[in-house]
Amino acid sequence: MKKLVQCAGLCALMFGLAISCAPDDVLPDTLATPTGLTVETLTDTAAGLSWTAVNGAEKYYVVLNDGDVFETAEAAYEATGLTPETEYVWKVQAVKGTSGSKWSEPSNFKTTEEVIAVPTGLQATDITHISAKLTWSDASAERYEVVIGDKSAIEVTEPGYEVINLTPETAYTWKVRAGKYGRWSEWSEPGQFTSGIVPAPTDLTVAAGHANASLSWRHSGADSHELVFDNGKAITVMANNYMVTGLTPETTHTWKVRSCRAGYWSDWADGGQFSTAATPAGTEFPYLFDKYYYGSRYFGAGTSNFFLKFVNYDEKGADKSGWYLAVDIIATAVDESPDKEYLDIPAGTYTFNISGKTNTVYTGKNDTKLAMTDADGMFVEPMPAITGGTMTVAGNSRNYTFTFKINLQDGTTFECYYNGAVLLRNPQYVPSGPAHIGILNDIVNFKYNSNPSNMGVDVWSVAALQGPSLYMEDTMIYGSGWMCRLQLQVPMGSSSTDIPDHVYNINRTGNAWTVMGGNGEKGMAVYYLDQGNIMEVRWLSSGTATVTSIDGTYKIDVAAVDTNGNTVTYSVQGIPPR
Repeated sequence: MKKLVQCAGLCALMFGLAISCAPDDVLPDTLATPTGLTVETLTDTAAGLSWTAVNGAEKYYVVLNDGDVFETAEAAYEATGLTPETEYVWKVQAVKGTSGSKWSEPSNFKTTEEVIAVPTGLQATDITHISAKLTWSDASAERYEVVIGDKSAIEVTEPGYEVINLTPETAYTWKVRAGKYGRWSEWSEPGQFTSGIVPAPTDLTVAAGHANASLSWRHSGADSHELVFDNGKAITVMANNYMVTGLTPETTHTWKVRSCRAGYWSDWADGGQFSTAATPAGTEFPYLFDKYYYGSRYFGAGTSNFFLKFVNYDEKGADKSGWYLAVDIIATAVDESPDKEYLDIPAGTYTFNISGKTNTVYTGKNDTKLAMTDADGMFVEPMPAITGGTMTVAGNSRNYTFTFKINLQDGTTFECYYNGAVLLRNPQYVPSGPAHIGILNDIVNFKYNSNPSNMGVDVWSVAALQGPSLYMEDTMIYGSGWMCRLQLQVPMGSSSTDIPDHVYNINRTGNAWTVMGGNGEKGMAVYYLDQGNIMEVRWLSSGTATVTSIDGTYKIDVAAVDTNGNTVTYSVQGIPPR
């Protein structure tokens, strides 16, 4: 088959290229004109053309759209390189030597829509027990659909897809097709791969105290784990860590762990041996019951400030008498990513600094205190005066050991310790409100203070004041939610079992009965709690607290504005505990 270039009245063959007259030029009319022009096959870029053979013809010339002339020895021609969705006119001339027929009557055809290329070269790489990276040839498509096994098709825009949540040790079949112009190609030939085995846990670590040990490991994609401690019965664990409690100080233990995915188990990973520590000296503080997180609020960029409160009584119990210790910790900036669970405090010894906020741990003023508490959890006066001391941090975030040596003004040293985790107080978890808190559950804490020196003097009436501290929350005690603290001022002589009905002004110095003011730092504030821990404090700067009592039950309605200009409204009703 040859392509003929048009000329004017000259036909010759040179170097295999036929040079022909233009389609309208007439050779001597010695052959019959071709008939029966037919399109046998048709695609987006090709057409199979045929016609009735002419007796005596040695060859045929075919022309499309009065363009180039093509030569063929058969009564058929395959036209290629055509444009999709395009109309073509074609005709045929029979030729023998230098003689030929007349050109046939023209015939028409239209190429089809463009055929979308079928993806090829399917590959599965980076195969693990839960994932695989699937790739294929770039068919220059706008989009692709991937089908893995019997799952629904997944649409992607790039020639690749990472499949996750696979079942370990399982054979998968997959296919892909390309999409363009709102149409799809045929499905590719299927690809196959087999997911990997469940790997054993890695990075096994232990943080051991004197009576407990935090065991942790790394694993991705496990449904659960089994842990064997001291060759005992396997324990099912859902997280990548486990706390063993009730251990004897200065004893040696062994452990191992394996991971499971969809019923498939990894090999065991051996945690080796570890020993518990000696019992620290002094009083044990088994509860870290409150944490404030201030970020870099006080100490500038790159630092984090944490205020930790330790007690040696059950804060949720009825009797809250015992020791209370609060300490500020200043450390380098912490990881505040949403999935960060625990606070990382660098190990080492921190020195108390009672003269100012310039060291890594400081005490004194209103920042850190050691106190005894009564059965209601209230401080017993006078509190021990602290002159200095140290705090030593050992272990890791899931199982710290804090040991304190606190120097007191009477020349003695108070030693105590805490062994356990410190959950990270992350402000990202705090809701953005509240413009409206709603109905708080109850008045959960009440302490009546009749000492005028602690409550101040109303500057207008010059009358000594006293009043209660009220804690009201919607968290059902130690849950997560909002709490508000009111510290009301009432005239001296009011009954300690009664709060006078009144509209108490928040931080307004024109009326006799007011809520403790000074931008609320002495008690008027809204807190957000997470599992009983204070995450954020929002001081109330103005507004009212309306108290209405009926048969000893109080209803308190607060309508206020915080120091950021946000409106805060809520109500609480209940009987204050005495």
